[in-house]
Amino acid sequence: MLYLLGYALSKPLAEYPELVEFIDRHTPEAHVMENLWLLRIADLPYNLQHDLKGYLGPQDSFYLVDVSKSIMAWSGLEAEVAEFIGLYTDAVLQDVDHELLTVASDGPMDLAKLTDLGAWRPIFNNLWHLETDRTPEMVSSQIRTALGDGPRILVADVSLAPASWSHLPEESAYAAVVYTRKEIGTQLQEF
Repeated sequence: MLYLLGYALSKPLAEYPELVEFIDRHTPEAHVMENLWLLRIADLPYNLQHDLKGYLGPQDSFYLVDVSKSIMAWSGLEAEVAEFIGLYTDAVLQDVDHELLTVASDGPMDLAKLTDLGAWRPIFNNLWHLETDRTPEMVSSQIRTALGDGPRILVADVSLAPASWSHLPEESAYAAVVYTRKEIGTQLQEF
């Protein structure tokens, strides 16, 4: 599986030798942004969540999501990262009414200019979830237009992707799936 790993650390990465070793152990890898990696890992998010929590301090956080089958779009990424994404993803269109996208940027984003895209939920400083009816390509393009040239942007459809976060209890069902939606009539339920 190809995982997108993001983290917000209270100290420089070099001061987390177990996390550095974890990243180095899972090659091939692509360093997307300062705190964002793509890693090939043959394990489940639940198990990885337990390991990652042990490498980080109480003020640190991480987000890990399987993007192996995600439709992804980007702007400003290095050619090697774009090539890596092409090699290790097998995009599958998700059959959902609204997409749940993970959006990353290594520059400031004025979300007030992007509210028409949908509902934004911060994961941490440069990583968000966006619930929208737009494709990753449309979102990436609109963000690029709003931001102008400069920051790198990565958008991945994680609507039904397995994931884990540092702030979730390990026994939580949410540690297994980013976002599960079940439509019943006109009701939309989140589990």
